[in-house]
Amino acid sequence: MLYLIGVQHGLQYVGIGSAEYEHISRFKKYLSTQCKKIKPKYIAEEFNDDALKKRCATSNITTCKEISEKFNIQHIFIEPTLEERKVLNIPTNKEIHEKLGIKLNFFNQKEAELISHEENKYFPIREKFWLSKIPKKDSGLVIIGASHIETFKSLLESQKIPFSILDSKWDI
Repeated sequence: MLYLIGVQHGLQYVGIGSAEYEHISRFKKYLSTQCKKIKPKYIAEEFNDDALKKRCATSNITTCKEISEKFNIQHIFIEPTLEERKVLNIPTNKEIHEKLGIKLNFFNQKEAELISHEENKYFPIREKFWLSKIPKKDSGLVIIGASHIETFKSLLESQKIPFSILDSKWDI
């Protein structure tokens, strides 16, 4: 059984763009509670080492990895690395901005919607990749961006993989 938790990615690390420490601390407590209750074999998260480096994280351990170590369970990064993205033909955020002619850190609401629309085109490829990395025979917590909950749910249903949504958007 897969137990899905939708999040804002800023909860998964401490660094540029992360959530405030008190929110990250609350999220860790929530994950700990879920680990005690569900007793998962692993925590899989939509994140990777490239994302940690990009966000200048103050640690090379994500909040999910920290909790997996605390409970002595497997931790799995399921987001494709930069190299895997190349193989899968998934553009980086920078490449999407360049394609749309939008500056990286300076964009308005309309441009943000265009960026989001372009990123969403690659959700199916990314989500199938995640699924290939997740052990489906064991129970596990799967931490993904809240914007993926519905599309990933549809993929799981189409593959007849049992799941439960614990929280579609864990809120800070």
